Amino acid sequence: MYRRDFIANKVRGLDWSPQPCCFERQRYDKRTPGLFKLEWSGDWMVCLCPKTYFCLSSMDPTVQGRGNKETSKGSNKRQNRFTFDSYLNVLKKQADGSGTNTAFRVKNNQIYTYAQTRTALSYLYVQRRVYEDGVATAPLHL
Repeated sequence: MYRRDFIANKVRGLDWSPQPCCFERQRYDKRTPGLFKLEWSGDWMVCLCPKTYFCLSSMDPTVQGRGNKETSKGSNKRQNRFTFDSYLNVLKKQADGSGTNTAFRVKNNQIYTYAQTRTALSYLYVQRRVYEDGVATAPLHL
């Protein structure tokens, strides 16, 4: 694809996603700029806020899936073992979930450790208007 073809397709909205037809096309699309790449695919997903979501490959633990994907901005994953149910409870109960961060801090040439309990899974979403069902959203009209 030449640059002019890429720009023409990008403007018209054509060919924005990779085509899963053959191995050669997949290799070509992997390196093509401007295409939406598949980051993860699975069965279930709970999104609370930007950069706070849990993706589940299968609800059945006996199924060997592609793996789960979890992110919770600002909380340590090793210290806070959040599950799919943790994210789902925040969505259903409309109550924040808390987590603990532990780290080191230097003060007056001495090293201290501290533990901070904070809101790790926030229900508040201020970038869009959330409808009463807790799932559907609409743009803010400011």
